[in-house]
Amino acid sequence: MSAKDQVHHHVVIALQKDGWTITHDPFKVQWKNRKLQIDIGAEKLMEAVTQKTEKYRQIIPAYLTRFAAIPNLESNVRDRVLFDPQHDTYALIAEGWDGEDRVHFIIAHLEIINDKIWIQADNTDVAIARELEAAGVPKSDIVLGFRAPSVRPFTEYAAA
Repeated sequence: MSAKDQVHHHVVIALQKDGWTITHDPFKVQWKNRKLQIDIGAEKLMEAVTQKTEKYRQIIPAYLTRFAAIPNLESNVRDRVLFDPQHDTYALIAEGWDGEDRVHFIIAHLEIINDKIWIQADNTDVAIARELEAAGVPKSDIVLGFRAPSVRPFTEYAAA
């Protein structure tokens, strides 16, 4: 076995021991009129959800659900929670009628992006960021998404 083949063999074994699946050996690619060959094609399923993200997936809906349970001052307006855990987006909306006028607006909108909670909208009379802190979320994991990116570094929270 040539030196190149020995190295190749050891790389394959190391990848497999680390949980990689060899998908192509060699990996052949055609680009325009060229046929290319890459030594190895491999893939690995990564842990998509961290423990921190899982924790935040519990904190956000619990907080918004508690907030939505507070009766609205307008009798024909109700607050509703909208959760999309598959895309890590959570919202609290107000909807109903104020006389002949339709009421429909976002009270709060939060997302989990890269293990951080992004507050995209906070139209409450409480500071959601402070509530998240009280629930155990560090300031370094809270992004005030409703603030301009140029302003975020000057807040006490994460810039992104």
